[in-house]
Amino acid sequence: MSQSSPQSRVAIVGAGLSGLACARELKLRGISCTLFDRGRSLGGRLSTREVRVGGQSFRFNHGAPALHANTPEFQRVIADWVEMGAARWLQEPRVIAGSPSTQTIPERLASGLDVRSSSSVVSIARADGCWDLRSQQYPDNSVRFDEYSNVVFACPPEQARRVLEASQLGIPEELAAVSSIPAWVCMLVIEKANENEMFPSTIRCDSAEGVASIHIQHQDKRRAALVVTMSDAWSMTQNGRTIEDAEPLIMKASLNALNRVASGLYQLRHVQFAQAHRWGLARPSSRIDMACLYSTALRMGFCGDWFAGPHGHWVDAEAAYLSGIAVAEQIAKHD
Repeated sequence: MSQSSPQSRVAIVGAGLSGLACARELKLRGISCTLFDRGRSLGGRLSTREVRVGGQSFRFNHGAPALHANTPEFQRVIADWVEMGAARWLQEPRVIAGSPSTQTIPERLASGLDVRSSSSVVSIARADGCWDLRSQQYPDNSVRFDEYSNVVFACPPEQARRVLEASQLGIPEELAAVSSIPAWVCMLVIEKANENEMFPSTIRCDSAEGVASIHIQHQDKRRAALVVTMSDAWSMTQNGRTIEDAEPLIMKASLNALNRVASGLYQLRHVQFAQAHRWGLARPSSRIDMACLYSTALRMGFCGDWFAGPHGHWVDAEAAYLSGIAVAEQIAKHD
């Protein structure tokens, strides 16, 4: 394992799963790094929302209700998360959920790392072989961070392009070719019409009503808490709707889909809580069969879920994580 030279410092734009994976790998290799994230909390879509309904608290993993592993590399990673208590196995093979919530995973990964939250990088500039960053610190302060040897974009393609354009820097053709699509989700608490009705942890749907999947977050004899994820096609078609307009449509479609596996027991009157959420940059519209992008001349890298790996097998969280590892390896290799 190579050790870094004293001047090596890496700036990582984005503290989602890909950025955190990159930072942890760099730290293991002795390379200093700082993560900058525009959000108030880290993790990107690995987020959790907690609400109280009828005196009871419910947690919704509304960004990533479940994480899947297609490759042996990521299977080993999620097995480690389960062993450390940050995740639990679901009924499906090679699938996990965060424990006690999805937010636990990025919180554990961020332990010991330098993370600057509420810090939106707006431009970068190269001087004397180093990168300087200008960040908008919420609510209204502009801060400059100087002298990073490398910069890594671990954020959606649109955000990376925006920074490069503002910095009057060229955009790699691979980055220019990728865009993100939205995802509508809805968090529901429903009263059970039959106390003996117990749902599987994940219900796959055929998208006939626009529903892609239903993930059961909690259930007892009286109630069930669900995260409903709408299909890509439905989400893109309804992208312009407000939350208030989308919520009843998703709720009706969800109950229709649920009733196909639950004998038609559920009606709108059984819904005790409903809240829709739109992820504007949820997932890439296409993926590149590469592990990451890295320019040795510029010392600039890109990682995220828009990379499918050299054999095209990576998807979603797996792609984000393994891509972050890959760009860290490139930095260490050329350090």
